[in-house]
Amino acid sequence: MSTTLPQTYPDAEYESAHTSTYERPPRFPIKAVFPPGVRESDFHVAISEFIAALGEANVFIGEALSDYIDPYDVHEHDTHEEKRKIPSAAVCPDSTEQLREVLRIANKFAIPVWTFSRGKNLGYGGPAPRVNGSVALDLHRMNRIVEVNDEFHYAVVEPGVTFIDLYNYCVENGKKVWPSTASLGWGSVMGNVSFSLSLSLSLSLSLSLSLSLSLSLYSLFFSFLFFTCFFSSLREKLANSNRPSIAAWVSAPPTATTKTWPGSK
Repeated sequence: MSTTLPQTYPDAEYESAHTSTYERPPRFPIKAVFPPGVRESDFHVAISEFIAALGEANVFIGEALSDYIDPYDVHEHDTHEEKRKIPSAAVCPDSTEQLREVLRIANKFAIPVWTFSRGKNLGYGGPAPRVNGSVALDLHRMNRIVEVNDEFHYAVVEPGVTFIDLYNYCVENGKKVWPSTASLGWGSVMGNVSFSLSLSLSLSLSLSLSLSLSLSLYSLFFSFLFFTCFFSSLREKLANSNRPSIAAWVSAPPTATTKTWPGSK
């Protein structure tokens, strides 16, 4: 397994920006953590199996995990590792076959994985796992562009393809499409689409729930208003009628000769 940082971008400018973003302050070293509920001995066996599947250069521990923490973590000073989010290891498959093997090993040892493509969702935790001790599943090496279709205007890409990768591919291959590219261009297309989709679904769900709640409240209000007016009108009509109340009828019931209530037809 490797304790040196992986190269993330082939472009020197992007790689330099990436390195400076995730550069580790020496006063807060990365401490070893283990997946929750997994024995240390089992974890080391799992690491050995990850290395067998991916190669030693694509499994990371120790200070090499500086690429897999939140570069803006406000709890970086937390020496007890109670609030700081740190992975136990990181793995970088480059194909669906290797990805399948990683997931098989993780399931075998019940190790949680935190999956991302480029980890550039900065301000939202970056590549840091939500569960301490998870294995960071880094998909940046899966960076193939399978297809860009001019006729129907779609692209089929792997998770590690960045916006600038897709743009350059379209230019170099004379494609008749115009991809929407972020200003930096170093984030992944799939990561952005997934985040936007989940945000859209969340907003849609929130709006639907809000609308349903609003309609329910309006329905309840108008139902209450209707029945209030109905019973008020009914009470007024009863009060103005000549029919005696139940109390009056009990005190003076109809006689056998009339066989009717007073005031009735």
